[in-house]
Amino acid sequence: MIDKEAAYILDQGITRGYEGSLAAVTLIAKTRLADINPAAAHVLLLCSYLAPEPILATWIHQSANLYESGSATDFSDLGDLPKNALETSRAFALIRDKGLGRVDVNGLRLHRLTQAILRDHTCAREGAFRTLVAAALAAAAPKDTDKPAYWSDWARLVPHLLSAIPHSETYLTLRVTACNLARYLIVSGQTKAAATLTDQLRARVRVALADPECAHVRERDDLEQLGGTLPGRIHNALNHLKELRDVPGVQVSLHQVHLYSAVYRFDEQMIVTPYLYRARGYQHPALHLRRLSPHGIFTRYADQFEQIWGTAKRLPSATAG
Repeated sequence: MIDKEAAYILDQGITRGYEGSLAAVTLIAKTRLADINPAAAHVLLLCSYLAPEPILATWIHQSANLYESGSATDFSDLGDLPKNALETSRAFALIRDKGLGRVDVNGLRLHRLTQAILRDHTCAREGAFRTLVAAALAAAAPKDTDKPAYWSDWARLVPHLLSAIPHSETYLTLRVTACNLARYLIVSGQTKAAATLTDQLRARVRVALADPECAHVRERDDLEQLGGTLPGRIHNALNHLKELRDVPGVQVSLHQVHLYSAVYRFDEQMIVTPYLYRARGYQHPALHLRRLSPHGIFTRYADQFEQIWGTAKRLPSATAG
């Protein structure tokens, strides 16, 4: 709850000795930092999406290079970042001076409550920030996992990668880096941590079919002039999927939402078939979409699926009946 509504929760009540709540004081300090140095404020917001562990300056100015590297993702709404080590060190110092973080030889560290408040404040741009974090961590990761000379670099990245991995289904680049992280954990003898990580990285398959008994299926059957056969087709599909319901990572659910389109997503790509009036399945167009930015058609359809999935009723395992 604190991660999702930090600003609201921490705005309730005023701590003795302070003129405002923790959330208010944090956001005021962030605003003053932005007035002095906008790039430093952007660093602060970016770091709120990392772990509450030391953050290296090199990761930050390497992230600035992503703005100009021809990346398909548009980061312009996140603001400029420091472009070199000197500018980044200056940004870290200003964040420290405003009481928003600590700086030592290991880098910048933000308190987890400060991070939660800032994330809550920037939730409208969360997708763009997480995309940049994923790209930055992937760029910072060593290319070699087996040589001990690179293990210290991996060790610094571990907490940040682990905090970002729950979002890695959306960002394919981060999943590749996470797989390399699992390899590093194995070869460096951290087998228990590697086992936990690989469980998190296990492929997930979610299938949401229309409830064959709902009114929207009957309506679609009438529109496509299928003569009452659509519910039977869905039951047939469910029968084919029955054995998969016992496979770890596979979920099959039924929804009762109006049928506008069919969506088939595979990591950063998807096939969408918008339903046309009085047209049958094979007559609907098929659109091949790729994620090119935190916004756009791909994201809209992905969000639509998540909303429908939230209303769907999961079917039990086949062995449970």
